Amino acid sequence: MDTPPDSLSFDVAGLALIFLLLSIPFYWGLVICFEMKVFDSLLCRRGNSTAEEKSSVKRESFFKAHQDQMDPDIQEEQQRVKSINPDDLPVRVQDVRKNFGTLKAVNNVSFGLQYGECFALLGISGAGKTSIFKCLTGEIYPTSGKLSINGHDVTTASGFQEARKQIGYCP
Repeated sequence: MDTPPDSLSFDVAGLALIFLLLSIPFYWGLVICFEMKVFDSLLCRRGNSTAEEKSSVKRESFFKAHQDQMDPDIQEEQQRVKSINPDDLPVRVQDVRKNFGTLKAVNNVSFGLQYGECFALLGISGAGKTSIFKCLTGEIYPTSGKLSINGHDVTTASGFQEARKQIGYCP
């Protein structure tokens, strides 16, 4: 009576194991190529734009179309922030802009927060909400504008050290 072959024997699993061992380096190489953006140059030659470029075009066309229709509340907040002393607001963001190359992530944002005030930034994807908070926490620097926490300018090293003590932020 013949015994059935072992499931781990070369006769049963040998070819599958060889294929697996040969495919691992190929797929790792493919992942590394994607991480190093090797294939991005091929896409650009064909005239395809990346998702970032497409969203940038959409955002720019939106801002151009609505530039002259700025909401009165936004204009009022900009004037209020300009007229108040930075020491009088716990959080103050005035005329902040952040560019990543030619991409405008944040365009002329201003707001000021009082103690105990509930606050949220609302906007479409890519509007710059996260970039504003990264600027406030010192993770990135704004292209222009003024940011302060309890009167400490977070765009300077000494000001950020003092502000960090106030907000408990630890990078």
